[in-house]
Amino acid sequence: MESSNVFNLQEAIDDWLKTNTDHLNITDDDKEEMLDHFRSTINELMKQGLSEEEAFAVAKIRFGGSDNWGDDFKQVSTDNFQVKKVITFFFGIMIYFIINLAILLFINLIYIGLNRFGVSSTAFNLKTTQQIFYVVYIAIPVIMFLLFRYRDKVLPYLKSKQLSIGKLLWAFIILLVVLAGERFTYPLIRKVLEPMENWRGILSQYRLLQRDFQFYFPILIVISFIILYLLYRKKNYV
Repeated sequence: MESSNVFNLQEAIDDWLKTNTDHLNITDDDKEEMLDHFRSTINELMKQGLSEEEAFAVAKIRFGGSDNWGDDFKQVSTDNFQVKKVITFFFGIMIYFIINLAILLFINLIYIGLNRFGVSSTAFNLKTTQQIFYVVYIAIPVIMFLLFRYRDKVLPYLKSKQLSIGKLLWAFIILLVVLAGERFTYPLIRKVLEPMENWRGILSQYRLLQRDFQFYFPILIVISFIILYLLYRKKNYV
């Protein structure tokens, strides 16, 4: 008769960490370092064709129990953990600017399309662009709240992803591409508007919408994080 128990990798990893580290006098950084090594071992085994449960069992055998770690574990340096924090910090910064510039690039392309292929007036195009920015302003806190609401699914997924210098370089390349696209499309907007009467005034209004976005975007991000932090504290420290 088959067992009705479904193996949950994240729960198994959490139980393994709790069993082997709760009684040790080690820092949270060292726990995180050990957990990263354990997850990396599991991921490598899964790439070789093992199931989650099989990879977990093999990783447990390789790591052994805390009684067998002895002085080797005590000598685990936090240098790798600090490097990981630096990588995560810069990765987060690049993700922020990628999203910021991608939104501007997207709206630039929409505006170019409206002017080149649309039959609507310039006033309508500016109004549409303004409304898109408003939608973005509303979407930012909503998305942040959804991430908080479904953090039980989001956080395990993020923890399972190992950051590396290679991924950092890829993020940097994407950032350069998006930046180049945003910088390239703005002169195209000017070129589209130049045949029009009072094109300088129209371009100035469009640029003002972009400047407003550059001001409100970080404020909304910071306020959203503060609210989520307060919600987290309320939920966990009541």
